[in-house]
Amino acid sequence: MFYRPSDPHHDHAFIIHEGDHSELITVQIGGVDLKMLIDSGANSNIIDEGTWEQLKTKEVMCESQIASPDKKLYSYASNQPLPVKGSFKCTMGVCDRSTRDEVLVIKGRWVSLLGKTTATELGVLEVGIDIAVVTTKAITMKQQYSYVFEGVGKLKNKHMSLDIDPIVEPVAQPYRRIPFNLREKVQDKTTELLDLGIIEQVEGQHLGSTLL
Repeated sequence: MFYRPSDPHHDHAFIIHEGDHSELITVQIGGVDLKMLIDSGANSNIIDEGTWEQLKTKEVMCESQIASPDKKLYSYASNQPLPVKGSFKCTMGVCDRSTRDEVLVIKGRWVSLLGKTTATELGVLEVGIDIAVVTTKAITMKQQYSYVFEGVGKLKNKHMSLDIDPIVEPVAQPYRRIPFNLREKVQDKTTELLDLGIIEQVEGQHLGSTLL
């Protein structure tokens, strides 16, 4: 990588070019939602000039706009600086966490990047000896309330009624024969569902579905 850590005016970024990035997250930039890619190798938050124009049309709330800032930005394995058009500072947020940081605007067409520092402050990036994962609110919720996501998820002590038109006469569905070689497996599965309380045995004439 071509940058000088001792020089505060030199930053670098690993992923710049557009492509099929399926791991984009939604970040609120100045009150406007924007899809961004987390780049743990980037020092700065980066958007292209086209994205900046879109943010302005959506009345993004930002401050400290600087045209042609005195900062050079390098992509991975390149000694040519990227064309920085300007920068601005704004509040950036993900879910219920927010921080105020700088965003660089570069000329051309590039993917929007969320830098390491900002991503860490927003809680969407953890970096450590044994950790290098992107976390989301869903993952956090699953870890915090793990007991809810265990088992079959049966809702107990709650009865549901189906509205049926009494004028319409029920139609009996024909019995579907179970292949002989599958009968034992079907019986085992039926017993399992009964034990789990997912299905229950009924007596008399009731509306029901045939076994599929």
